[in-house]
Amino acid sequence: MVAYVDRDQRYRYANRVHAEWFETTPEAIVGQTIAEVVGAEAYAQIETHLERALAGERVTYEYHRTRANGKRVFARSTVVPEKRGEEVVGFFVLSFDITEQRAQQEALIQAQKMEAVGQLTGGIAHDFNNLLTIILGNLEALDEALTARGLASLAREHIAPAVRATRRGVDLVKRLLTFSRRQPMALAPVEVGERVRGLGVLLARTLGELVTLDLRLPEAPLYAHTDGHQLENALLNLALNARDAMSPAGGTLTIRVLPCEIFADLAERYGLTPGRYVQFDVIDTGCGMAPEVLAHAFEPFFTTKPFGRGSGLGLAMVHGFVRQSGGAIRIRSEPGVGTTVTFVLPQCEPPAPSSDPGPAAKPETAPCALTVLLVEDEPEVRHLLRQMLMRLGHRVLEAENGAEALELIEHVAEIDVVVTDAVMPGGCDGGTLIARARTVRPGLPAVLVSGYWHEAPALPDVPALAKPVSQAALAEALRSVTIAHVAQTVTPEEKR
Repeated sequence: MVAYVDRDQRYRYANRVHAEWFETTPEAIVGQTIAEVVGAEAYAQIETHLERALAGERVTYEYHRTRANGKRVFARSTVVPEKRGEEVVGFFVLSFDITEQRAQQEALIQAQKMEAVGQLTGGIAHDFNNLLTIILGNLEALDEALTARGLASLAREHIAPAVRATRRGVDLVKRLLTFSRRQPMALAPVEVGERVRGLGVLLARTLGELVTLDLRLPEAPLYAHTDGHQLENALLNLALNARDAMSPAGGTLTIRVLPCEIFADLAERYGLTPGRYVQFDVIDTGCGMAPEVLAHAFEPFFTTKPFGRGSGLGLAMVHGFVRQSGGAIRIRSEPGVGTTVTFVLPQCEPPAPSSDPGPAAKPETAPCALTVLLVEDEPEVRHLLRQMLMRLGHRVLEAENGAEALELIEHVAEIDVVVTDAVMPGGCDGGTLIARARTVRPGLPAVLVSGYWHEAPALPDVPALAKPVSQAALAEALRSVTIAHVAQTVTPEEKR
């Protein structure tokens, strides 16, 4: 964009590109002042730079303006004064549209910020899982003890509410892990039309009489590669946010699902792979969001709701789920008009038909008493797990790190199974410990317990239990690994 402006800041020349950027023509620009052409919003940003140019200084600056259609555009301008002797008689203007560049920069900054917050929330979630493991385990043990002493009513009155509150804490941690992309997902082909149609029944009751639900779903089956349960949770979160935004007057909530194709230019902007996707639009006619609110919408714990009405994790959880699924998400909102949340998930082919596995085998019974090596670096968590194992009738040896555990495995032949934390200090995590232990004791049964699932190694014969772990889940894991081990080691003669 090229222009020439005289000392009075009146245009004497503007090329076609310059004029079009300001939604006018070269003929209309000539004779007008810069303030008249660029508008008050932009002129307030560039006025001091123009004063420096009129003083004889070459300047470069960036500014933005809002077009008639409401879109904000950005430009970078270099102003070169024209002098006659020492007097500045005008200046030349060379400008470039940098709207796309600014969008990419902002996307990168947002991605970096979300990654940093994700690492923080992941670490917090790990610590909270240890705390909740201790609280929930002791509450369950206390409930069991009170019931055994004929005080079941006392347990129901005082212990049950505490257990429910702790489980809500577990759910909150799961949301944190989803946001930080550290919650495991069961990715599989999901028929999204059927899922959303089924969710609509729940939403119709949840949204209330003042909100009209409008589902616009594809007629043909459409599959996305995602976690079906987390997709439902994400849509439910968005729907509840929309309901609150339309309160108390009500309005219309539209959920639209359609196939789309994302090409290279748009894919690069949003960090996607070009290809076929499923697009979800959640549109409400509520109060909308101001730009300063919209800028923080995906940040965890940021909420505009009154204290006690929301955790501020709803949109953060949706963002984490979408990115973890290989998709992208954006929000468009205008105060007084409403909000549209659009996200895309990778499209895929329908699942292959499954063959009939036949009747299930009768479950076998694990050995009633085992010698368990318990490896956990957090003392209180280790104490709790030891109590669980002892209530199950097992003998327990303890180690607080991988090095101690390996020494015990080398010298104590009676160890039947290892129960280990997945993430431990000292350079020997749970997966490494199991691998080294099996060089000494091939096929040694093992169970992983972790509050940080993304760090848990994927070992086909090692169950991974998420903290806080229940006594029942621990018992079932021990039963499965010891039965498998016995089945591998029993000779054909012994079986007969």
